Amino acid sequence: MDTGDKYFWKTLIDNGDVVNGWSYYGGSYEKDAIKTIEVRNKLKKGVKVDWDKTRAPYVDTEESFESTFSDGSLRTTVVTGILYLEDGSQYRFGMEIEDFTDLMKTIFNSFADKIGDPFDA
Repeated sequence: MDTGDKYFWKTLIDNGDVVNGWSYYGGSYEKDAIKTIEVRNKLKKGVKVDWDKTRAPYVDTEESFESTFSDGSLRTTVVTGILYLEDGSQYRFGMEIEDFTDLMKTIFNSFADKIGDPFDA
C-alpha cells in the first residue's frame, strides 16, 4: 500500500460511511452510522489499519431504478473498499461522488492544511 492509497483511504474514512450494500430502488448506499462511528473511534483510540490485508479503494459505478417506463437506469459514481483493522474487524466503506473532479476536490480539501496551496510551493 503506497502513501497515495493511504490518503485515498483517509479521505474515504473521513467523508464516506460504512455501508451494507447498494439500494437499487433507493439509488444510494445503505449506510450504517453506528458502525461508521465505531470504526472512526477505534482508529482514534489507536487501533491500526491492517495494510497487508487492506487493498486500495476503487472507483465504480452503481445503477439504480429510474422509472417503470425508462429504457435504462440511473448511474452513480462511487468510491468503495474494504478496510481491515489489526483487531480483526473489517468494514466496507462507500462514498457517492458526482464525478472525478468532485473526488479530487474532496481528497485535496481533506489534506489542505497539511499540503498547503499548490501554487505556494
